[in-house]
Amino acid sequence: MKLIRDQVDVLLGGFSVLSEEWHEVQTSLTNLPKGILSEEDNSKLTDLEQLFQQQLQEYGFSSLNSSDIKISSNSYFPEYEGFDLQFDLSASDYIRIFWAYLLGLLEVSRTHQTNHLGLLVLDEPRQQSAREASIRAFLSRASRSREYDQQVIIATSESRAVLEQYLGDIPHTYRRFDGRIISPIS
Repeated sequence: MKLIRDQVDVLLGGFSVLSEEWHEVQTSLTNLPKGILSEEDNSKLTDLEQLFQQQLQEYGFSSLNSSDIKISSNSYFPEYEGFDLQFDLSASDYIRIFWAYLLGLLEVSRTHQTNHLGLLVLDEPRQQSAREASIRAFLSRASRSREYDQQVIIATSESRAVLEQYLGDIPHTYRRFDGRIISPIS
């Protein structure tokens, strides 16, 4: 009888350890995100979407209502009614989307922990003849990066006179290169 009681005590003692492990597993499960994304990830996407839509309005985006363009929680890219924006947008509106998305990612890194380097490099951002008001709004917003120890570098072949017209009183650093910046080594 004592032998059976000892065996039962050993088995019950094992249940105590299993019960503690079960409790730890249940606690871990309740701490998992409720969806695919964590609350912080959802906050980043919400902020990116707001910054993106705000910039589209500032830049004069007109192909669609900017508040109808969302950032996908699956692809993290702009979409309209569940579809990516590869359809019939004007070329100048497409470049506005490009500006707003890239600058939005940079701006999100100001308020959230991200892997963004704090650096944005653009080549000829005025493609497709964006209106002067649009490019000025973009340059003004990009210039705020210096307040956050970030950097936006823009390479362009625009003339100095045109650049001065766009930049006006927007804080910036101008570096001029004669000839090509990148060329074959002789």
